[in-house]
Amino acid sequence: MFDDLCSRIVLQRDINSVQIDVQLAKERADELSAEVDAALQTLDAAVDSEREAREQHRVAVRMREKFGEMMRAVQEERDFELARREESELEEAAEIRFAFDSRAAGEDSDVSGELYSVGQA
Repeated sequence: MFDDLCSRIVLQRDINSVQIDVQLAKERADELSAEVDAALQTLDAAVDSEREAREQHRVAVRMREKFGEMMRAVQEERDFELARREESELEEAAEIRFAFDSRAAGEDSDVSGELYSVGQA
């Protein structure tokens, strides 16, 4: 465009037209520069949001892991307590059985002793 003006005799309106085209090109460059700046700000905001979201996700994952660990610990404690209670009940049942068997064995010997002594008398 400028080369064309320099190579020939030009009219004032051609010069004015070129000046307008240059001004429009500068305005468009300014608009594009403003759009680039806005895009960079949007990008920075998106990067910050992503960073915050990743941090929140990391915290949430850690909380979930901690909750899982806590639930496993509670379940292990319940299982241990249940096993301890069952073992205690089995020991108590064995003691009762032993006491019952001991009494039964003692009564049998007393009864047979009485029968034996009655039979001798």
